[in-house]
Amino acid sequence: MKYLLVLVLSVSLQSLDLTIPKQPAAVIPEKEFFFNWGDYYEPPTKAQQITFWTLNVLDVYLTHDIMKQNFTYERNPLLPSKPRLEELILHKAILIPLLSKHSSKRYMTGLNVILTYTVIHNYELYN
Repeated sequence: MKYLLVLVLSVSLQSLDLTIPKQPAAVIPEKEFFFNWGDYYEPPTKAQQITFWTLNVLDVYLTHDIMKQNFTYERNPLLPSKPRLEELILHKAILIPLLSKHSSKRYMTGLNVILTYTVIHNYELYN
């Protein structure tokens, strides 16, 4: 009887597959270090990005019109004191996609606030 029990257990153990199945690789999301404030990266909303692009277009338009009147100068240190329209567009074409792609929701809020004040200031100079 005990030999029969050993035979039954050995047959059942041989048919039992105890190998560990292959696990998929763990996906660890990359941290954004470019403009991230803190450990949690929440991308900007679509409304924030539309506002950001709209404010930049208004900034270029008003800055160009103000520069045509020749009574002020550009305060942006990355641009010359009297930038041409091509320089303004090139400046924005390089910086806007870079900032909108690599920024978090909090940083985009800060950028939109700063750009709003810039557009308001340019509008006051324009009038």
